[in-house]
Amino acid sequence: MKKILSIIFCCCVTLFVSQTANAQLGKFLDKAKSITDKVKETTNTSGTSSSIGSGSVTKAVEKSTERISIFFAPSKFKNGTEGAKTQFKEGEHIYARLILPKPVKEYLSKNGDLFLNIGSRNQYAAGNGDGYAGMDVQINGNTIDKEATQLDVDVLPAVADASTHFKEYLQLPAQMGADCSTAKNNEKIEFVLELNDLKGYFSIEVANSKTFAAFIKPTIEKVKSFQDDDDAMQEEVRPEFSEKSYTFNDPQINKQRIIATLPDNTQMLKMVIGPGEDYVVIKNDFGAILRKQSIRYIYVLYKEKTSGYCYSVNVIFERDYEGNGKYGNLTNHNHGGRIDCSKIK
Repeated sequence: MKKILSIIFCCCVTLFVSQTANAQLGKFLDKAKSITDKVKETTNTSGTSSSIGSGSVTKAVEKSTERISIFFAPSKFKNGTEGAKTQFKEGEHIYARLILPKPVKEYLSKNGDLFLNIGSRNQYAAGNGDGYAGMDVQINGNTIDKEATQLDVDVLPAVADASTHFKEYLQLPAQMGADCSTAKNNEKIEFVLELNDLKGYFSIEVANSKTFAAFIKPTIEKVKSFQDDDDAMQEEVRPEFSEKSYTFNDPQINKQRIIATLPDNTQMLKMVIGPGEDYVVIKNDFGAILRKQSIRYIYVLYKEKTSGYCYSVNVIFERDYEGNGKYGNLTNHNHGGRIDCSKIK
């Protein structure tokens, strides 16, 4: 149950900070599905291969004779591991430094990203000798030095110091928030951060789960913005924008109506409508008509005036079936996400 709450919390946080929820929803759902389906293969320090599933639940080995290779501090590390400690209180920021026996590139998954596992247990489970239930977090491999044998990772950074680019909605600050969301007043939550067989342990004393959530919220939003920036750079302008644009036979689907589907205070940059029939009829499993949906593509590029961000969306129109061959009023839903403005010519 705890991990289910964790996943829900993480997804809710990322949705909350979305600049345009309607435009981001379809993209988010696709990514969420890919997370649950994906299996990453990494190489551990002994040279053998291990498979780690994204979102997997694991049990960490107890400390015993482990060699600690991951260290934590309330401010960014400068010289080696100077200033490292293992016990933190609500209100303190946390940064990690990984001391690696091999270059970072030896730990990357097949897709080029780095996967860490963050495990947690509360003080009561620790007293019973239980292991740590863990979740994967993913770092964009294009944002780290692959030849380095030392890696700094943000755990709960100050907003101004945040620099780690997490990916696929799997970020450390949000996961930490989820793990502490049900903490009792002044409860100590113990954590283990792992990269294959490299480990580091620390704890946080949570004064109050609500004040802790408020404390980390700005950090989560900042880290999420890195992910949005990275996603925007990956997005490309659709080739259909260089092709002929058509018009709908339905007179209610026109340029003004399409612009009206966009968020307030935005500027439409480009629009293209595909050829073909206007609608396809959607039926249920028993053949009963439910609605008709626009089958032509409607691609739009627009700019948000306040933030300066650009977006690429697909607009879909629908009319619910009312019976006797009649359909209701026009509704719409848009799918898409941010795109780097410099790519729009």
